[in-house]
Amino acid sequence: MKDYTLIIGAFPNTRYSAGWLAGNVIAHKISCEQQGKVFWFCPLMWRGVAQNDKVAFSELIRKISDRQKAVGKADNGLRLNKKGYFYDGSDLAVSWCFDEEAIFLHNTFTTHIDDALKSYRPYVGFREIYLQDKDRKDGLKCAWFLISNIERLDTFYPRCNDYKVPPFKVYTGNRLKTLRTRDFRHGGAVFAADYPQEVNPTNVRAIELIDRYLKQMFLSKGSDENLKERAIQLACAYSLMEKRKWTLQLERKLKCGRPDILFTENGDTLVVVEIKRDGKDNPVRQLKEYIHELKATREYRKVRGLVICDKKTPELQTDAKKAGFEVQEFSLSINFKD
Repeated sequence: MKDYTLIIGAFPNTRYSAGWLAGNVIAHKISCEQQGKVFWFCPLMWRGVAQNDKVAFSELIRKISDRQKAVGKADNGLRLNKKGYFYDGSDLAVSWCFDEEAIFLHNTFTTHIDDALKSYRPYVGFREIYLQDKDRKDGLKCAWFLISNIERLDTFYPRCNDYKVPPFKVYTGNRLKTLRTRDFRHGGAVFAADYPQEVNPTNVRAIELIDRYLKQMFLSKGSDENLKERAIQLACAYSLMEKRKWTLQLERKLKCGRPDILFTENGDTLVVVEIKRDGKDNPVRQLKEYIHELKATREYRKVRGLVICDKKTPELQTDAKKAGFEVQEFSLSINFKD
């Protein structure tokens, strides 16, 4: 029996048409904590599978996708383990684990989309954009991975080398080699044939990771203003997902610009969030433009605005109140350990 283990490359950056959060593990962990499960959507091209296993392995995945076989069950001498991992581009390491619940090839999932969404809509979350056009080219070679129990590892891999990822090993052709960071250069899934027999999750809740993320982003070398701006945006998104139980929507480019963050509340209300930073245009005016354009689509019963700022000024509060917008302050604090 030959076991394979799924490792997904997570790269939270701007090359996703669906936005930074499409490749962000923490955002998925928050959704997973709220819903119990969450979908990850990414390319599936059999990287790491031995050449002489590829036909049987693709048949195994097809059977899993058709729900003929469950993850973890053997077929044709092969098995896909229930435990999977994330290689996180922010950590440059395999630093997360998760449980695989199901895998659906994109065409299998979308062929009977109405039936699929009856069972799985709560877990699609902010990746629903990939269902709006089921024939879009970037989805044809992708799969929907339904996962649960996303946990941070207490030991990252690699621990000492910046391009090899022991003890994970993958096949190149039919030769078994140590997994390398370049195996994730295109994102997507890699299948390892050798992996740690025991891992220790930390059981840290997602909200506890937000401060760590901000610290990492602000103290990293070469962290420019755009990256710091993104860090604040992501941290605000994390916190609102966690505290208000809102469902995050992916970035959406409008004719009048691009809102910082979009959420849905109770399934029928769209919340448009604008973060005011030094030198930024009037957020109330921008929100009015966004909301006017979004209301015209009639996609949601209600559309409302939220301004997040580092300091509530009387002028901002007055403008926001007239427009019917909520205003919330954020703060970045420094705490000293004993």
